[in-house]
Amino acid sequence: MPGRRGTETRGLSDALMLRMTPQLGAAVRAAAAAEGLSAAAWVRGRLVVLVDDVPRAEARPSPPRVRVRVPPPDLEAMARLLGEVGRAGGAVAQLARMLRDDARRPALDAEAEAVLDALRQAAAGLTSLIGRLEAGSC
Repeated sequence: MPGRRGTETRGLSDALMLRMTPQLGAAVRAAAAAEGLSAAAWVRGRLVVLVDDVPRAEARPSPPRVRVRVPPPDLEAMARLLGEVGRAGGAVAQLARMLRDDARRPALDAEAEAVLDALRQAAAGLTSLIGRLEAGSC
């Protein structure tokens, strides 16, 4: 995979797939974790030592990914916030309906619709964030 791939702009864009036994894989991951490195960075560092014509700077470390663990009370608070945003959206929808019936205030009707749209987007964003946090993919 040499060169740029998709939106890849990192300097480490070439990849080599390496198959190994589960025991060797576990040993590599353990050795990498002991040094605070990702398995790829650890193997890259060892390969640079073995290949004479590659500068040592090629062994740039990439720290392992740290998954964010959100405590359940925080997730519950976010779910309550989502409920509040939904209730506010319902109230704004009723207000927009009343303003639509009052022909004297067309500017307020448009503004209420804009607020309602913003609340819907906030609710969608919160729903997506809660889902990602529950799945541990943030």
